[in-house]
Amino acid sequence: MVSSGLDGISFQEHDGPETAGVIGRLIWIWAQESPDGDVDLRTRLALRHTGCNGFRCFTASSEDVIIGYAYGMYDGQGTGLGEPGNVISLGSHDLLAELIARENEDGVIRTDPEWLAAYDIAEVQVLADYRGRGIGEALVRKLCRSLPGGDRVVLAVEPQNIIAQRVYERVGFRDLYGVPVISRRLALNPQVLMGLGRAGDA
Repeated sequence: MVSSGLDGISFQEHDGPETAGVIGRLIWIWAQESPDGDVDLRTRLALRHTGCNGFRCFTASSEDVIIGYAYGMYDGQGTGLGEPGNVISLGSHDLLAELIARENEDGVIRTDPEWLAAYDIAEVQVLADYRGRGIGEALVRKLCRSLPGGDRVVLAVEPQNIIAQRVYERVGFRDLYGVPVISRRLALNPQVLMGLGRAGDA
């Protein structure tokens, strides 16, 4: 599905196999912000994601060249876990499951377990030259609006990425905890967990 967008930007929805076909371009975009990142590892992670339940991806293109994307899925738990001691990435579902388990141990329940069934927006990227034009926000809205309207949606963002947090807040996401959350698996990588109660409200 192709739709005309803002200022010559077009948007297209892709399923898992279609996304796998353009994965090289998506990872190239990711690498522009993570020049020291492991491209092969990130490619394997993204390809794992394309096989998850409900996976879908929206791309933004200018003159038929992809300049941004957003993708997500249901049931993404464990996709970022490698061999013992080797964690590639922890998605929102992994963080929520760990927090819920800890809360059950401590007897202080803060997290509604229904968030574990939420759709997880795993990745949002827009090339630097195209930022500030609402493309990231449009991608997130399109992804949310492609879901059943009553579904919850979650995502995780680095605490220092205030610009991204503001974009998600404009879509309707709210910080679920008020403070960054820390996983025991990736203690040096705190995340702000944000949630949208109804995808249809995006």
